[in-house]
Formats: sequence, structure tokens, C-alpha cells
Amino acid sequence: MAELLLRIVTGFWASKALHAVAEMGVADIIHQHGGPATAEEIAAAIPDTDPRSLFRVLRFVASIGILDMQLHGSPDDVAYHRTFKFGLNDTSQLLRSDVENSMRSSVRLEAGYAHYTAWSGFLDAAKTGKPTVKATLGTNSAWDYYETHPQEQKIFNAAMSNFTAKEIHDVLGNYDFSGLTSIVDIGGGLGTLLFAILRKYPGIRKGHLFDLPSVVRDAVVPDDLKDRVEIHGGSFLDDEAGIPAGADAYIMKHIIHDWDDEKSEVILKATKKAMPDHAKVLLVEYTVPLGPQPSMAKALDLHMMTLLGAKERTKAEFTALFRNAGLELSQVAGAEGEVNVIEARLPQQ
Repeated sequence: MAELLLRIVTGFWASKALHAVAEMGVADIIHQHGGPATAEEIAAAIPDTDPRSLFRVLRFVASIGILDMQLHGSPDDVAYHRTFKFGLNDTSQLLRSDVENSMRSSVRLEAGYAHYTAWSGFLDAAKTGKPTVKATLGTNSAWDYYETHPQEQKIFNAAMSNFTAKEIHDVLGNYDFSGLTSIVDIGGGLGTLLFAILRKYPGIRKGHLFDLPSVVRDAVVPDDLKDRVEIHGGSFLDDEAGIPAGADAYIMKHIIHDWDDEKSEVILKATKKAMPDHAKVLLVEYTVPLGPQPSMAKALDLHMMTLLGAKERTKAEFTALFRNAGLELSQVAGAEGEVNVIEARLPQQ
């Protein structure tokens, strides 16, 4: 029992060590080295880095399975930063910047300054349900913080693409997009999900990517999709949101969970305003299980509360949210507690 509590309460030691490895680009350096490298060789590629200190970090990260560690010299050598080599395994390959399913930006975001600092005020969030960023980061919202920290916003945008790439299989496996001829990805970031849907469903002739101008300016449409994608800059919270009208479907991936019920209704009503009668809204979100079983949805719910005063929702909560926005939940595709595609339509007359 005590060991479990100790492992949990010291968990941030591991996350910060992993963050340091991701921030320094250790996996990229090892890959570019052509194979396992000593801490001294790795440190030589990182400005102002002491190889002995770096070795201690890499040794710990290897002990939790992130890196491979191989004896290279004598175990009795006090110059231990030269006696072991560190290599990439299946897990640390995901920390490379140049792999399709990279998690490097996700690690840099979630254990980086903004999110880590915001969680330092979690006790207040647990008592009040209100976000901590005013007290911890000095901004009115997490979005304001990223607007004024463009380098961290780039990491945020890249991390969202990382998360999307991880969930694409679930989205495409859970929901059938056939029959659609047009789709709008609201808050679609750099377009990762939209591009994947368009590639699998060539019958969708037009895909619209809609997000803040500061986000979509970094979106790059692949050559094979240039004739099928339009990019729109705007805010779904504006009175005149500018969401493209007349599409068959409007998809939002992990957008509604960023907002409380009041703001979520604003977003859904703005979407409803753009919808023709036959269209549908598709929310890619977790549904929270009611029981005590472990679920990523329950952990993410606390993260949303801390950063944004927002939440993950149960199926019943989604049903009520749609109803208040003038929509009707029509299906939930996927298993409870996992990433679902939650479909809503206009009420039948």
C-alpha cells in the first residue's frame, strides 16, 4: 500500500525527467548518431550540458523503460558517463521528431512549464472547479497564455497533431463517413484529422479546416489534397463565427471538452446556424464511465478543470448539452470510457 502511494506521489519525478529528455532532443541525437551513444557523446550535441548530469537523467529514464542502457566499459570506472551507451527502444523511438507517430511535442507540452505550473494550483481547482491559470500563469485563460507565448503555442499545436494522429485509427474505425460530400473540421488545428478522413473517403469532395488565424496560418495542405481543402480563420465564440455553411457534417475533436456548458452551447449553436437540415454534428470526445473503473477520461477531466474550468462528460451530459443547443444526440460510436464519435442531428419535425 505504502509503495503504491509513494509511486504515485513521486510520479512527477518521472514526468519531469522524461520532459528533459524530450526537450533536449535526446532521441533525435541518438538516431542521428547511428546507434547507441554515451552520455558524453549525447551531451556534445546539446549546448551547455554536463555529461555526468545528463548520464544521471538517462540512467533513471532507462530504469523506467524509456531507453536501453548497455555497459560499454568497466563498471568500476568512476567516469561512468563513458561506461554505458544509451539506445532507442520502441518507446523512445516515439520521442523522435521525425517519426509519423511522434509523441515528443506531447511530452514537451504536458510536462512543460505552462501545464506543470497550472497544476501547482490544483488544490484550489479541486475545491472550486475553477481554473488555476490566473493565479499560476497570470493570464485570464490558457488560451490567452498561448497567444502571448508563440513558441509554446507551436509546441501546443504540434502536440494536438500528435494526439490526433494517435486517435485517428479509433475515429476511422468507430465511424463510417461514407455518404458525405463535404465536412467542416471546427477547431481542426493543423488539419491532421481532416486530411486522414479525406484520404480514406475520396467521395468527400470538400473539406473545410476552421480554426483561429494564429493556428491555421501554420497548416500545410498536402499536395494530394490541395484541390479538396479550404482553410478558414475565425473563432467559434464570435457572434459571427464564420463557420462554413452548407456542409454535410461538422466535426470537432476534443473541442467541447475545453469549455464549460455555457460556452459549449455557444459553440454548438454557432455550428447549428451553419448546418443545413440534413447535416450532423460529430464530436470526437471521451465519454466518462459512471463507475470506479480506471479511465483516461477521468484523468483528463481533472486536467480540463485545472487548465480551463472545463470537463469531460458522460453520455447523459452530452445528451443534455445537445438538447440545450437545439440538437438531438443520435448515436455514440465506440466504447464507453474511450474516444467516441458522438453524433447529433437537428430535431425531427
